[in-house]
Amino acid sequence: MAENSCWTMAMFPAIASLGLGQEHLAVLARQGSLQAEYSRVGKLYHKLRFRVGAKQQVRYVGNNPAFVAQVRGELTRLQAKEKSRRHLQRLIEEADRVSSSAMLR
Repeated sequence: MAENSCWTMAMFPAIASLGLGQEHLAVLARQGSLQAEYSRVGKLYHKLRFRVGAKQQVRYVGNNPAFVAQVRGELTRLQAKEKSRRHLQRLIEEADRVSSSAMLR
């Protein structure tokens, strides 16, 4: 994933504003999610959750719909290549299974 190294925090201002650094971009490209939760008083807010090694990291995103949408969009953009790679890998594995099965007939 050499393309990840050309990403800069300036390309992801909402994620940068959560106190994350350049080193987090590669981690977020592979995994991480934006989750909605409710406070004890029933107020909806969002958190960004991801792991660095075995340790879970959590960043409070808040409840501003525009900011939440911006973080979600940046996260989607970061994870698009990895998501496509995983999908392609599943297709290749399925094609291999079908091909192997057809050869056995």
